[in-house]
Amino acid sequence: MGEFDSRSDVVSYLKSIGVSESLITSSTVGDGTGAGGTHWRIESNGSQGVVINNNTDGKTATAMNMYAFRITKTDVTFEIDKYNTDGNLVGKSSVDNSTAVYGIYSDKSCTKKVGEIAIGADGTGKIQLPDSTYYAKELKAPTGYSIDPTVYTIKAGKNKVTEDFKTGTIKINKTAEDGIISGREFKITYSYNGKSLSETAKTNANGIATFDDLRVYDMSTGKAIGYTVSEINVDTRYEVPKAQNVTLTSGDVDLTVNVKFNNQLKTGSIKINKQSEDNQNGDREFTITGNGKTYTVKTGDDGIAILSDIPVYDSNNEKITYTISEKNVPVRYVVPADQTATLMADATTTKTFKNILKKFTVEVTKQDSETASEQGDGTLAGAVYGLYKDGELVDTYTTDENGYFKTKEYVCGNYTVQEISPSAGYLLDTTVHSVGTEPEKYTIESNPISMTVTEDVVKGNIAIIKHSDDGSTQIETPEVGAEFEVYLKSSGSYANAVETERDYLTCDENGFAQTKDMPYGIYTVHQTKGWEGTEFMEDFDVNISADGQTYRYIINNEKFESYIKIVKVDSETGKTIPYEGAGFEIYDSNGQKISMTFAYPTPTTIDTFYTNSEGYLITPEVLPYGEYLLVEVQAPYGYALDSTPVSFTVSADNAEKENALTVIKVRKENTAQKGKISVQKTGDIFTSVNMASSAYTDENGELVVNSTTYTPVFANGNLSGAVFQVIAAEDIVTLDGTVHANAGDVVAEITTDENGYAETDLLYLGKYEIKEVQAPYGYVRNSESQFVELTYAGQEIAVLDTVNASFVNDYQSVEISLSKVMENDELFGIGNNNEYLSVRFGLFAAEDIQAADGTVIPADGLLSEVSLDENMTAKFDVQIPFGRYYVKEISTDEHYVLGGEKYLVNFEYMGQDIRTVDIDCGQFVNLLKRGRIEGHKVDDKSEPLENAVFGLFTADCVKFSRDTAIMTFTSDENGYFEFNNIPYGEYAVKEIAAPAGYIFSDEKYHVVINEDGDVIEITAENKPITVEISKRDIYGNELVGAEMVLENADGETVDKWTSDGTNHIVSRLGAGEYVLKEIAAPDGYVIATDIKFSVDIYGNVTVENVDSTAVSDNGYPLIVMVDDTTKVRISKRDITTGEELPGATLQIIDENGNVVEEWVSADEAHFIEGKLIAGKEYTLRETIAPDGYEIANEIKFTVNADGSVTEVVMYDELTPKTTTPYTGDNHSDFAAFALMGASLIIFLVLIISRKKNDDKEPEDHSALCPEFIEIDED
Repeated sequence: MGEFDSRSDVVSYLKSIGVSESLITSSTVGDGTGAGGTHWRIESNGSQGVVINNNTDGKTATAMNMYAFRITKTDVTFEIDKYNTDGNLVGKSSVDNSTAVYGIYSDKSCTKKVGEIAIGADGTGKIQLPDSTYYAKELKAPTGYSIDPTVYTIKAGKNKVTEDFKTGTIKINKTAEDGIISGREFKITYSYNGKSLSETAKTNANGIATFDDLRVYDMSTGKAIGYTVSEINVDTRYEVPKAQNVTLTSGDVDLTVNVKFNNQLKTGSIKINKQSEDNQNGDREFTITGNGKTYTVKTGDDGIAILSDIPVYDSNNEKITYTISEKNVPVRYVVPADQTATLMADATTTKTFKNILKKFTVEVTKQDSETASEQGDGTLAGAVYGLYKDGELVDTYTTDENGYFKTKEYVCGNYTVQEISPSAGYLLDTTVHSVGTEPEKYTIESNPISMTVTEDVVKGNIAIIKHSDDGSTQIETPEVGAEFEVYLKSSGSYANAVETERDYLTCDENGFAQTKDMPYGIYTVHQTKGWEGTEFMEDFDVNISADGQTYRYIINNEKFESYIKIVKVDSETGKTIPYEGAGFEIYDSNGQKISMTFAYPTPTTIDTFYTNSEGYLITPEVLPYGEYLLVEVQAPYGYALDSTPVSFTVSADNAEKENALTVIKVRKENTAQKGKISVQKTGDIFTSVNMASSAYTDENGELVVNSTTYTPVFANGNLSGAVFQVIAAEDIVTLDGTVHANAGDVVAEITTDENGYAETDLLYLGKYEIKEVQAPYGYVRNSESQFVELTYAGQEIAVLDTVNASFVNDYQSVEISLSKVMENDELFGIGNNNEYLSVRFGLFAAEDIQAADGTVIPADGLLSEVSLDENMTAKFDVQIPFGRYYVKEISTDEHYVLGGEKYLVNFEYMGQDIRTVDIDCGQFVNLLKRGRIEGHKVDDKSEPLENAVFGLFTADCVKFSRDTAIMTFTSDENGYFEFNNIPYGEYAVKEIAAPAGYIFSDEKYHVVINEDGDVIEITAENKPITVEISKRDIYGNELVGAEMVLENADGETVDKWTSDGTNHIVSRLGAGEYVLKEIAAPDGYVIATDIKFSVDIYGNVTVENVDSTAVSDNGYPLIVMVDDTTKVRISKRDITTGEELPGATLQIIDENGNVVEEWVSADEAHFIEGKLIAGKEYTLRETIAPDGYEIANEIKFTVNADGSVTEVVMYDELTPKTTTPYTGDNHSDFAAFALMGASLIIFLVLIISRKKNDDKEPEDHSALCPEFIEIDED
């Protein structure tokens, strides 16, 4: 009956199938204590009909009435064929060999289980149950599949159930630095059943994207599917997140894997390099504004401020332009202009801000306070002015012939101008003139200022006493009325002199006359009138050189004489140059060189006079009154020789006392020798373009020749715009002790011109450092300083030759890198065979890029090619000019689709501190060329065939089976089969299992996938396996009426027919073993022996292990079954002699009383062939006996079914001779008849009894088993 755990389970089951509770008693259902355990059986019982228990002892029914109960129907087979949603049978899981288990229930709600079916390795499972309708529900699924909740109705025979694969979900949680998370696109890629597949999804408003219904396992490998999750079409502003690899087995209980992706904004840094002229670069404040945000940074002591990790792009994926402003700029600086910057990801953009000190120059014009122009012999040239800062002398300047001087540039501050020494003929102006150069008054770097200063001319007068005697008498007689013209000698005459520079004198009674005050100069005194008889005084000159001085002359006074003190001074500072050895010569008014003699230590005559260590000399002898010239012949070291004569007058007016000596002081100025420093700046310049051809092998193995490859040519050339600082490498001090620059002071800043040349103004002698502070645009700053020295070149050189320094700048270089990912298909063995060696990338111009000579790299012109290294990376390390480019794959392995995407490369200048700009193009992906093979399986009438199994094999495969196939596919009901996602290459498609009943095809289809998307179509034909069966007699004639059955090895009927006199055709016969049976022969024939034969997959027939060579007219294998005739020999014999007895009329009667054969016996036995039916019972009846013989009793006989002769012998007895009847006691006859009558009565009683029993219904204990079949006793 089945397996039950307890009696209560049995009772529950009986109730579930409709058994009345009144019939379930302790008498009909055992207590469960039997030795059978869980095995419960139905047992016949004489008193109860049937009982159910778990006993094991045998029971014998006593007086059991076979008509009192029913016997259960024979259990039938319920089979479940389990398929997955791909249409394939599901047996053992390839993951862990687990299988499915289904519960079988008698109710649709699946509460009354009657058994279980375990699915086997072939995907099927069976159970034996009484014939009824049941319900199946999956209890356990194979690993990799989900438990199917469907309740299936199953009936006897095959039942198809489907199983869905176990699936899970990948849930992507998207975050982004800028909060924009909607509409982000993701892609998952994975391999399933040898196919590379992918899906995409976009995030919702909450940043969630899900991939649902993803299979957990790849059942072709038995492994968990590895999913690669990557974000695609990532906006330019984001860094591309790394792809993540997940398996659904690592998910939560519902197989959901949560994957987090964060979009980090591409960021860069701004480096501010603060360069102030006074090197005060620390704690400077800057604001950086862009994309609606403002950042504030301050520089460190080194002048550097860095703002890191700020976005490169805005939300529209446009580059953000940042504006950089310096704030709270100290008033001494010009406020630098704002600068803008766009950034590169993961790079630092440097911007240099220079704090230029506000500067000024002063143009001073010196004027005469009365006339604005010079008076007398006075000159506005030669006045020495000091420029003072906060009261400290900074520099000195000397007016030119126009009374003009212009200062060099100074940093704004509190400056004054004051005269240090006046020009010849003018009084010292002690006024302190404010320049007005306070920095808050100015906004630009260079501020010219003009000033006018006035000065009073030196004025004096001349007084004379004219004596008429020559003085020899010692009595002085005034010459009254003598007249004199006094005029500026340089005017040439009294008449030519201006009024202020002349006077007319008439001596009074004392012989005295005095001029008005006249301006500085040499005046000629010319007598025009005198006493009669007297001689006029020779003209003499008077030098008015001291203000307010009266120059008195008494005619005939003795000569004046004095020592000469020569002092050597610096022309720019006015300071004495403490140098021993400066040499001078003195010439009188007649041009004669003055020589002097001294006696100690030996008499010596000299005509060149040298200064002592204090920078002055005093002549050893006096010079008489007169005009003289001082000429320098030896300059102090470090100074230029100035041979310009200095005129001086020996007169009492100029004399002064010094250590009891009367001396005339003469100052001789020298200018310190200076020099210039120049810089020549050169570097690589994009000068021209070379063009050449190149070649490479493409993915199809074909040589591709690029007619033109463009190579930028860089040549060394002059660079403009480089800024250099010249810095004092030591204290710069002249011989007069003036410190012109301290070590470390910037003394000049110069910028190269279009020739790459820059030159300083004049610099004092000394050592200097030349430092590049700003490289030309596009170049890397040369950080190595050069040191030069301006050295004394001798006294004859006022300005020494320019000292040159050369600097070379490197053109900013770029390194463009990329990485490569090539799809790997393990099933087809593609991806691990050094395919990367065939990959090449090209660098192309994205725009026209013009060289200096006008040659052009055109847009889309190829510049360079690279291959991948073993790490699947490549770098373009070539020198290229700034511009827009793109990187594109130009060749790949033949198995792969050539990548068509372009990665734009914007190579722009990233500032002077970056030598090489690194640009990462990211990943380039090569997908395999894949095609599809579509097939149609048809029969010989082009009708579709399902269940043909095809395999995809390598082109060189020689053994074709499921094990050697790369992939297999079973044709569907439309005869369709396909192999999808087949990589590039040559393959063979071959049938490995024909549809049942069809001849296996050996045809091999050669296919080639050349291009991505190729579709190859195949039509494969199978002919049905056909066998013809001929039913013949022993003479080769076709028989009609034989009932034939063809059974398979399992005894199942494949075909059943009755022969009709033609060959019977059995088509679509599956390969296997068969038995041809005759179940009923035609009348008169014997049932033939079974014929066992087999059919192979090619339709070949083997009969009894011997190849069949018989072929029908249709060309099909032919199986012939021959029926022998029935043979009956009937002998009519004399019982006494045993010899044939002729003359008897005999009949053969069939079961229906029909006379089949009638004849009169002869001397030989009667032979009947092919007339009587084998196995049938016939009656031999004698109707007329031969004379003298008694009619014999009928004989029943059965015709032999094995073809042998059925022998039937009927004996006849002689007719006995007649005697007179006995007429006495007849008790014996009466007894016989009485016995016969009693027998008949008993027989009738039995018949009646049986009839009563037939009419009486037995007690229906069969209600326990309502499905039982009633079988009547024969």
